[in-house]
Amino acid sequence: MRSSFTRGAIAVEYYVGIDGGGSKTHYLLIDASGNILARRRGEGSSYKQTNAFFVGELLQREVAALIRDVDPTRVKGVFFAMPCYGESVPEEQDKATETITRYLEPFPVAYRNDVEAAWAGAFGLDGQGVTILSGTGSMAIGRNPAGETVRCGGWSEIFSDDGSCYWLGIETLRLFTRQADSRRPRGALYRIVRERFSVRDDFDIIDIFHSTYLGRRDMVAGLQILLHDAAREGDDTALALYDAAARELADMAVGLRRHFPGEPELPVSYAGGLFRSGGLILQPLRRELERLGGFRLVEPLMPPVLGAALLAVEAFRPDRVPAVREGLLASRSGTKRSRNEHNLR
Repeated sequence: MRSSFTRGAIAVEYYVGIDGGGSKTHYLLIDASGNILARRRGEGSSYKQTNAFFVGELLQREVAALIRDVDPTRVKGVFFAMPCYGESVPEEQDKATETITRYLEPFPVAYRNDVEAAWAGAFGLDGQGVTILSGTGSMAIGRNPAGETVRCGGWSEIFSDDGSCYWLGIETLRLFTRQADSRRPRGALYRIVRERFSVRDDFDIIDIFHSTYLGRRDMVAGLQILLHDAAREGDDTALALYDAAARELADMAVGLRRHFPGEPELPVSYAGGLFRSGGLILQPLRRELERLGGFRLVEPLMPPVLGAALLAVEAFRPDRVPAVREGLLASRSGTKRSRNEHNLR
């Protein structure tokens, strides 16, 4: 039986936050008090990697499953933190969002770049600071005292996305070739790559990459796991690549610094799959920010999908943002239990 979740004579309103990405997409259903009602996780939602029709069908299917236990007429808005939003010519972007919006009818839909959900979650859509996103791609974003959204990085995986999982995936293979032909000492990475791909001749990696990985950003990004395993085994050359990634990520915070005049110590938070490596990336990132001076690394308050839900409320019911923020933070700290929440994947 479908529930409308009423309180007295007042019907609850619902909001959907979608945190898109090149490799995976997270979905969250909340009410106007910040209660988390449902979550889902699905495949990547970058229209650049597939097309807008594929993304529209994907979101339509996942949102329908997400809201299956509530009255759909009470869903007041959907926010899609969309990969590559703002990175295309207006005509292409408008065509993509119009297509996706049709699939999500009758719900009103708001769009921003996926990195904005990371920022909103990291700072609870409150205050100023910079969030570094490093997943399949990389980018940094912040809101300055003037309320302007400013960003740095994330131009293209071909000549940018420095410090991302994709960037590290390419660097992983580059390091393997250097260990293979003795430009670098052979460490754990050399063995791990050979075992992962059942390599008999080191040059087999060329055909393996061209037949399976070329043009597949998500799969190339996944190669970072091999680097992670090698670093955990103490491969110095693998550890050095995490140091290099940290320098690239910190450099984006430097690029945004000029947009925050008068801020003596700019808070820098983080989000994205690379940071699941924990201390391998966070320790060198903290060291680099301390070396640069004027930055302070802070743990994110909430994950990006909660940030996307906050942005949905900001887009369609801005007066409720403080109450929703309080509710989501309480849920994260365990002081308030989510009602009727179902984790489906």
